Amino acid sequence: MENGKKPTYIRRKKTEQKTLHERLVENGSVDLRNNSEIIDLGYGYSKIVPIDRSKIYK
Repeated sequence: MENGKKPTYIRRKKTEQKTLHERLVENGSVDLRNNSEIIDLGYGYSKIVPIDRSKIYK
């Protein structure tokens, strides 16, 4: 709070919020459930790679 002013927050109506599944479908995201391979990159890092990129959320 600078200069004694209260911070302003932008609030969304609950009707405007979309579920995670709706956002994944809109973006055409690849479905990684039972469709992924984990590659160990070493030093505690790993990479998740889709097996079939044509499987998208519906």
